[in-house]
Amino acid sequence: MEGLSSQNAEALQQARHKIKPTITLFQLKKIQLVLSEGKTIIATNGFAALDQHEREFTKVTDDLLKELEREIG
Repeated sequence: MEGLSSQNAEALQQARHKIKPTITLFQLKKIQLVLSEGKTIIATNGFAALDQHEREFTKVTDDLLKELEREIG
């Protein structure tokens, strides 16, 4: 979230690049889609358009954490 708060597109790109192998390995398609959408939003509309997207990203990651908690038990 630091990249978002500082509106640093390069920091966000680096974060996406670092987690991409993990997302691919575990086939986390929802997160992959949301990250891709965020990249497009920043490229076309800048950071001002990210409010709704940030909520969507938070929901997807929260859902994943809940699923992991159920699986781990």
